[in-house]
Amino acid sequence: MDGTGRVAVVGVGMTQQAEHITTALLVFGPLYSGWLEQQLPGDAQGVRSRLLVMLLHVPHMPMRYYAQLLGISKAYMTTLVDECTQASLVVRTAAVQDRRASQLSLSDVGRDRAQAVWAHYVAQTATILATVPAAEREVFLAVCVQLTERMHAMGCGSGMVPCENVPGADTDG
Repeated sequence: MDGTGRVAVVGVGMTQQAEHITTALLVFGPLYSGWLEQQLPGDAQGVRSRLLVMLLHVPHMPMRYYAQLLGISKAYMTTLVDECTQASLVVRTAAVQDRRASQLSLSDVGRDRAQAVWAHYVAQTATILATVPAAEREVFLAVCVQLTERMHAMGCGSGMVPCENVPGADTDG
């Protein structure tokens, strides 16, 4: 980062650029998540709401997938899902490919709650994005979508495949 807190990536090689981007993402991710969380009403804050929003957009994944994205242990994930199931927010079913694993989806009540939290997330994000020029927002979105798709295609976040040695990655710039 330069003296202004911005990541300087102009004129650097791919490895150095990757270091700058990694730093920016490590700072931005928690900063953004924490800021969104603080904007929610107290009863909507916390890992439960984040799980519901994830289930709204990416349902029917194994519990370990959500645990990894939420940064929580498998044991805590089980407790969280038990609580959400008892509160009629989440439905747990046996995974089609592995009956020992559970897949998660939202109940009608959970979907309503998730949509309310999601609407709040979107409104808050729109507020901060309004400070960024439209062209830069489009580039940011395109890069985020592209990287997410590539990482999912590689199995990243699934708990099955480590996210290393990306095929075709050029680290020399």
